[in-house]
Amino acid sequence: MNASKVHRHARREEVVVSSVDVGEAPVRLDNAHCTIPPQGAAHGHVPSGWADGTWQVPLLEAALGEQPLVPMNRFLISPAVVLALALAAAVTAEAHISYTSRNFGTFSGGEAPVTISNVNIAGNFAWADGTDADWGTSELVRAFRFTLTYDASVTIEAVSTTNGGALLGDLLPGYSIYSGLAHLPPAKLDHDEAPISQQWLAAQGPGLEGNFRAFNDWQVGNDDGLTFADLSTFLFKGYAVDGTSANFGPAPGVTGDGTADGRVTGTFFLSAGDYTLFVGGADYASQNPGLTTGRGVNVTLTAVPEPAAAGLLLPGITALLLRRRRR
Repeated sequence: MNASKVHRHARREEVVVSSVDVGEAPVRLDNAHCTIPPQGAAHGHVPSGWADGTWQVPLLEAALGEQPLVPMNRFLISPAVVLALALAAAVTAEAHISYTSRNFGTFSGGEAPVTISNVNIAGNFAWADGTDADWGTSELVRAFRFTLTYDASVTIEAVSTTNGGALLGDLLPGYSIYSGLAHLPPAKLDHDEAPISQQWLAAQGPGLEGNFRAFNDWQVGNDDGLTFADLSTFLFKGYAVDGTSANFGPAPGVTGDGTADGRVTGTFFLSAGDYTLFVGGADYASQNPGLTTGRGVNVTLTAVPEPAAAGLLLPGITALLLRRRRR
């Protein structure tokens, strides 16, 4: 199977805006918002968030993905062109590694667990696809980030949801943790199709689908990368996966949690530093563009200082308490 072609087609199927019928009236894009003339808005179906003929650009960005929609300087175009631009923006957004709305933050000691809820997951297979010999594509797993200022025991729970946020949809989640981060704005975002990513992939051997590896170190770059030194590097630290080999496939040495119930939890001992968590589906057999929508995941991260790290934190906490008492 040419997985990369299937995945690109699958992304197009997920774009909600493609179902909008704005009639024959032209649509104006300007520096502040996207508007439909009244006759256009009355002619067809208006999506959620499009009120009084206006859909603010930030809302359009949230609906289409994480890449900002580039505002155009006041000119009229047809509805068909608007939809084409929207589709292109959505495909580009989902093909790049971004942490937008998926940053757990920095853990410095004593923080409560943090949950990021109802993150859309493309398909039910992307994580499992990264376990096989021809690897997987990074555009279909979702990237989260977090920072530790101390060595910690980190527990991560992933629970599947439906699009409406109800718990335990049919997603079977799997995830991998890596030391390191992708390029962050204002730098261009990393993606498998960047020329330097393709060069690195070709150097690893023939017939590889993408840069993502669920159990190994890997690299990926952005469109400005010129050499392998410009690549982002992900150093593998651990994984957890829902179910058994009956769903996540025959890759040797993989251990699931034993029950394919839409929920998986893992605990890892990590040193201070920056980390990326990639989450995706673990149903290896479902690599089908017709099975790509309606799935989400809630991810909860809890960081507890290891005893040695807690000992280093204690003097600082004690000093702070003494200062408060003196006041």
